[in-house]
Amino acid sequence: MPATCVLFVAEKVIVTIKHNDDDTKRRIKDFVKKHSEPISYPIYLWTEKTPVKEEVIKKEIDMKWKDRSSS
Repeated sequence: MPATCVLFVAEKVIVTIKHNDDDTKRRIKDFVKKHSEPISYPIYLWTEKTPVKEEVIKKEIDMKWKDRSSS
């Protein structure tokens, strides 16, 4: 019986982790580095920080107060 090979190809993988979870960030970077070595084309790892919910709410409140004071 011949061996079967399954190939998965992804253009983009998005991973969302908790705020300030440095251990998980390190593990993801190590994983990408380990599994991208035998591949002939480059794999890039981008990180992006999104504002924490409390920061967004505080900015919205500040904006409302500024709007009220200017009226």
